[in-house]
Amino acid sequence: LDVSVKVYQGDPATVLVQAALQEEYDLLLKAHNPVGGRFSHALSSIDRRLLRACPCPIAILRPQQPDHAGRILAAVNYDPEQKDKRTITDNILAVATRAALAGFRELHILHVWSLYGESSLKTGFARVSAERLNELLNTEEKAHQDWLNALVKEFLGEMGSETAQHLAPKVYLMKGKPKQVIQQQVEQLKPDLLVIGSVARTGLPGLTMGNTAEAILNEVECSVATVKPAGFKSPIRL
Repeated sequence: LDVSVKVYQGDPATVLVQAALQEEYDLLLKAHNPVGGRFSHALSSIDRRLLRACPCPIAILRPQQPDHAGRILAAVNYDPEQKDKRTITDNILAVATRAALAGFRELHILHVWSLYGESSLKTGFARVSAERLNELLNTEEKAHQDWLNALVKEFLGEMGSETAQHLAPKVYLMKGKPKQVIQQQVEQLKPDLLVIGSVARTGLPGLTMGNTAEAILNEVECSVATVKPAGFKSPIRL
């Protein structure tokens, strides 16, 4: 490896983001800064600022837990109205794949779906019959399943057959709220690394961490990595 060592002076979040901008890094790895107390796994202010402002994918690394079985969990999302989501998904899978291959770890891919307005369709002003609701749920689930199947097939197809066979990712389609489901899967699978995409709009500098994503990263105890949407502009400038 061609290794270079650089020492920066100044506010950590600012100088690291400026370095990523100037050097055009593909990935930033940083040790987690414990906040202390019973919330020691929560993100520090420096970590949160980096996750929001860093232009490249960033991983906040926590000590590897002895009960973890060597897994990488990639949480992917699909929004047909957001054209750059496929790019986010591609980057999530790329970061997760590199981590899995580098550490001989299992790759797990999770997609959480829900039916928009389901509660209103059950008991609210837009209430429909049970038969109609089941039909809508089945249609929505099938759309997400078809999208996930196509995503994984194309993802594996872009690799060599030997690599694809070695990875053999385990894929999960689960219904519910992303924050709850992802946290439950982290607790169950005990991954070494959770890779997730930011979900906020790209036109507002610095607003790249949606409430759901930040809440998830602040709760889980494993290492976490985030991927920015296409066209992201950091609020920190050179």
